[in-house]
Amino acid sequence: MRLRFSFVVVIVLVAIATSAEFLPAQISSQGTIYGTVTDPTGAVVLNAQVAATNVATGLTRETTTNADGDYRMDFLPPGNYRITVRQTGFETATLTDITLLIGQALRVNAQLKVGSPTQEVTVTAAVTPLNTLSASRGNVLENADIQRLPMNGREFLALATLVPGAVSGAKPLEGVNAKAGYVFSFNGGRSSYNSFYLDDTQNTAPNYNQMVSSPSIDAIQEFRIETSMFSARYGQGNDVISVVTKSGTNAFHGTLYEYHRNKVLDALPFFYTGTRQAFPNSLWNQLGGTIGGPIRKNKTFFFFNAEFFRQLSGGSPMVSFAPTAAERVGDVRNSVNPFGSDPIRLTNPVTGEEIPSKILPESLMTPVGKKLMSMWPEPNYPANPLFNYRVFRARKNTTDKYLGRVDHAFSSRDVLSGTFNYGQYNIGSPGFINISDKVIGQYDRSLALNYTHTSGDRIVHNDKNYGREWGLDPSTNVNLGPPWVIMFTQGFSFFPIGGIGDNKSFTRQFYLHDDLSWQRGSHTLLFGGMWWRQRYNWQFYSGTAQYYMNLLDGVNALDSVFRVTGTAFTNLLVATPNLYIFGNGGGQYAHFQRDTQALYLQDDWKVSRKLTLNLGIRWEYEAPFHVRDKKLMTFDQDKGLVRYVAGAPSLDQLRYPYETGGPTSPWPGHKRTFMPRFGFAFRPFSGDRTVVRAGYGIFFLSEPASVMQGGVFANPFGGTLVWTPKIHPQDGRDHLASLDQPPFGYTWVKGGSPGGNPTVNDPIYPRGYMEQWNLTFGHDLGHNLSTEIGYVANRGINLNSLAAVQSYDPLLYQKIQANYPGTGPAIHVKGYNSSYNSLQANVRKRMSHGFDLSGAYTWSHTLADSSSDAVNENFALLPQSEGVASKYQRIQSSAGMDIRHRFSVYGSYELPFGRGRKWSSNRHRIIEGFAGGWRANWIYTAQSGFPFTVYPTIGSITLASPLVTWQVKSAWAMPPLMSSSVRD
Repeated sequence: MRLRFSFVVVIVLVAIATSAEFLPAQISSQGTIYGTVTDPTGAVVLNAQVAATNVATGLTRETTTNADGDYRMDFLPPGNYRITVRQTGFETATLTDITLLIGQALRVNAQLKVGSPTQEVTVTAAVTPLNTLSASRGNVLENADIQRLPMNGREFLALATLVPGAVSGAKPLEGVNAKAGYVFSFNGGRSSYNSFYLDDTQNTAPNYNQMVSSPSIDAIQEFRIETSMFSARYGQGNDVISVVTKSGTNAFHGTLYEYHRNKVLDALPFFYTGTRQAFPNSLWNQLGGTIGGPIRKNKTFFFFNAEFFRQLSGGSPMVSFAPTAAERVGDVRNSVNPFGSDPIRLTNPVTGEEIPSKILPESLMTPVGKKLMSMWPEPNYPANPLFNYRVFRARKNTTDKYLGRVDHAFSSRDVLSGTFNYGQYNIGSPGFINISDKVIGQYDRSLALNYTHTSGDRIVHNDKNYGREWGLDPSTNVNLGPPWVIMFTQGFSFFPIGGIGDNKSFTRQFYLHDDLSWQRGSHTLLFGGMWWRQRYNWQFYSGTAQYYMNLLDGVNALDSVFRVTGTAFTNLLVATPNLYIFGNGGGQYAHFQRDTQALYLQDDWKVSRKLTLNLGIRWEYEAPFHVRDKKLMTFDQDKGLVRYVAGAPSLDQLRYPYETGGPTSPWPGHKRTFMPRFGFAFRPFSGDRTVVRAGYGIFFLSEPASVMQGGVFANPFGGTLVWTPKIHPQDGRDHLASLDQPPFGYTWVKGGSPGGNPTVNDPIYPRGYMEQWNLTFGHDLGHNLSTEIGYVANRGINLNSLAAVQSYDPLLYQKIQANYPGTGPAIHVKGYNSSYNSLQANVRKRMSHGFDLSGAYTWSHTLADSSSDAVNENFALLPQSEGVASKYQRIQSSAGMDIRHRFSVYGSYELPFGRGRKWSSNRHRIIEGFAGGWRANWIYTAQSGFPFTVYPTIGSITLASPLVTWQVKSAWAMPPLMSSSVRD
């Protein structure tokens, strides 16, 4: 019945589209111009002809006013417009200097004078910068902002955090995700809750919901960030970041540019002790150009951009340890024990007997061990006898970007645009030595088409579709290189030789979207639907090897788990690993796919000339990712047994108990995902200078593919095999094997268990969503100055996070242990909540007298049970009593992305020198070339710090009440040595 209902809705929408009168919906990469036409007495003028002409391209859209004197034109590309209004008995009015921004609903009223239509009056339009149509909160970064404002790296996302409610910083596992390139979130959401659009097509990658394509800023016209209460047209996110690219015009225009930076004016790193001349050079070269113009005037236009970026950075300090001259030949008599004052104990790894001389015999050294030792650099930092090696390795990055766009008007009623975008990125990842260097190659390419058809004054239809590819370049990342040999010392400090192996992903997406609108009296009903297919392919550690040398430096060599000689240096000379990690699955990819369908209905109801209601509903079904090759492992929660899809490959290699007949998705889909939206915009006084806006809505979130990858990163399809030669071999005996020999017991270990800590999903996995509400007051102060202040809040429900099975569900853990001793899976679970409350204010002074300024301030507090998809910072604070499940227990604290105060201001000022300026306006051209045209641009941002959790090293923190941890002052005290808990 549900499928039939969806099909009937689609048929009804199509029937309405072919039989009714329509106006288009406001969409992400386009805008709306609307208003009221009146006569000198203030009475409305009906059936007036209104035409909006794009000044740059000459394309014109026409409509007429209705019985209320209102007109509305949607699907208009951002740009500079001229509006002409005609009606019998009145002079023709032409309004100029109308700038329409991306996603903007711009009110332009017109008052006609009595006279002949042949008489024409041209005036500068009095346009309010305020949103007087809806409760949506958003900000536009215009082309002038993008071009002028100083950015380190010239990446447009660097400007995204200038809007109210934004958070940026360096907490990549709590609310933000470094894989997106820039770390930011909005209004208390995680960075995996962002939704990206490019020329009105989806630009969001599935693995972490990060941005796919990032065009050069010289190819971007402008971009808009919607942070609260956006239209029912949108779902799958807490916010929307939409970019529109430049298009050609009736005049040819182009640019050539190069940005260069080197180390001459750069500050040296804090820990660098050498000279500036000796420090690796830092080069930053970004060169490119644009060209655009008409192919056929007023008909066809083109735009093209190419940009090339080459970066060589001096690098950050890399600290490790290196063997002394004595340690290089096995002499550890003077070596430092990093774990205490006890002397080093050197042991014969074959016999287990201690070597009193503390000099490793030559007979125990191997050729491969000596070769690896020769690759280990000499110590260069004698000030620290333990971590005596520091190096600054240069990093090389290259980026090539291309974008082409063509716009064609078949007529004034039919317009087609297409955009092709391509990006190639090679990111250097230097190791301690050359052999450990790695280049990570990424690329993206996309094709987007947008078609708009107008039939009559009130029938407009808009189609969008695209195909997009994104991923790590397989041709760049195919070389696995040497295995990873890791020498450990104190804590997690290590020195690696070789590379850790490959990590690849490849995504192909197809997206269709259609929008319609029906204006009926005082109602504008917006209809739409979309279909989105995502195919995601992933490979991680496949077929690579890691050899660990001496996990515990300076301890007794007769360890019950790890075979060691006593030091990392002697262990390397012997070349006998004490721990192996092998990647499973060869070079095969895991293949995921999901489809998303959505339908929406939005009614913008003009109740009166002062009040507009926004009523919306969206239905959206996002199917869970399923595997296309049957390679998925799940858990039977009743029995504690692993389950595989029937017919899954390689199951004959397994010796542990398992079930078949498992699902191809880690959790079932949820189709009852309806999202109501309600808002209003009210102008309490005459005119448009003051507006009150408010709204409430539900926004379901898109589940990133990263939360279900654990089921395919599992034996026997993928994942890693971890074992030691001391406890895992089939015969129970010790087996020593040098690094140049195949490890003993690989096949046996592979079939022995599902792994030590596989990651799975709880099958009860409802889709998470955000509740948003806001109340905003806006006022136009005149003189191009406007301000807004508002209360903005949201609440996250059924968010996901990661937990350990032994503490999340001890009973399930006991069942798993009975079937697979030593296995302790991590589990992605739902049921985590968050809350966000804020006061947000912003002010905008648009360009006048050579000066413009924008400022934003946010005072907020974010609380969360968990701040991240990958890490739950509060889970360690839950009771860990055996047999007591913490499955439904939550501790809410200040979220990892909680920033109480954030202030940003940006702007520019044209210096008053040169042609057309106050001073030196009539100087010689040479003087004008040097002194004229200068502009000062600035950005200033300040924010308070991130919270952090104090974990006691003794005892545990147990709360006696559901108070959040930031209120429990006694939790900051160190408990007595014999205490097991602290209570408030």
